[in-house]
Amino acid sequence: MREWQRRRGRLNHDWLKNQLSPVLGKWLNVISGEVEDEGFAERLRRSALAEWPEKRHEIAALLDDFLCEMSPRTLFLEPPLSGCDNETKKWLGELVHQRWVETSETQALLSEAMYCLEQADLAYGALVSEGSLATPHFEEVKLELLLTAAVRFRKACEALGRALSKFPSEVTTA
Repeated sequence: MREWQRRRGRLNHDWLKNQLSPVLGKWLNVISGEVEDEGFAERLRRSALAEWPEKRHEIAALLDDFLCEMSPRTLFLEPPLSGCDNETKKWLGELVHQRWVETSETQALLSEAMYCLEQADLAYGALVSEGSLATPHFEEVKLELLLTAAVRFRKACEALGRALSKFPSEVTTA
């Protein structure tokens, strides 16, 4: 497995889907009054939500690295193609890479994932601007705004997770 795939797995499956999403789900239940958990909002603010800015940059870096690290050009670093002379590796590697970019769905995958990341980032900003993760003692109007912002952020994170899942699991030429 390539390092890019490991990074994607850690960010998408380990963090986004298995850590952040369940915590946001519980928080929505706390905000809406379906579940009581005194201090949960504060713990959430200090942990899962506090991680978003850093994880957001890691996801952006992952997307930035996709074309380089998952390009079929990297196959020239492994046998049997690594046996080609350097000049052939250079021109043929570049040709294979350009053909891959032009004929595969790489640009569409990247565009969708970047859009989802931007939407999640906007939703996170709106969520944070609604206050310091209010407790259920806030006014009903404030709680409704907070609930709306939290739902929007969770949905945006879920869409981002789905977009990241669409990327290929191995280097391909098509």
